[in-house]
Amino acid sequence: MAVFLTVSLAGIETLNNNSEEFLGQTGSQVGAPRQYADQAAAAPLAPPPAWALPTTPPTLRTYTNANLVIGGNCIGWDAANSVFSTVACGTSEIAISATSGNGTDIELSFSGGCFGASPGATPEVFATACGSSPWTQVDSALPDVRYEYNGTGQCISFVTPANPGDSALELAPCATPGTRITII
Repeated sequence: MAVFLTVSLAGIETLNNNSEEFLGQTGSQVGAPRQYADQAAAAPLAPPPAWALPTTPPTLRTYTNANLVIGGNCIGWDAANSVFSTVACGTSEIAISATSGNGTDIELSFSGGCFGASPGATPEVFATACGSSPWTQVDSALPDVRYEYNGTGQCISFVTPANPGDSALELAPCATPGTRITII
């Protein structure tokens, strides 16, 4: 019983000392003004934890005379049939340029015109006259991008043409793996 009483009294004394110090500090700060909100906002922030990945704002990728690669093939132009084709990179691919007048929409062009599309039943990508910017860069994992047509959720994708003279480019849902384009 004596040991228990001694341990209890020692614990009570420690609690009493710690409480006295805490309450004394709190009482001495009463009436001290707090920081103004603008001072608190301007105070330097602690660095982020090591596990936090840095984020960057999306980057719109514009370029001149580049080659676009999807699934290991480059985009070519079949002049005889006036359709886009898939070609082995380094052979007869076309030089493509991406420009933007407003920082969000992109016009994809080449020496034969600009890229247009029809998102209907046969979602084909074709050459058309320049002057509009119907494409939007969906993501910014450069140098890989996806080009969405006119807010439809459909992006440029390669396809094996069913008939000679059909375009090798079509629209597919942007989440489809075959819609990721590498710019070289």
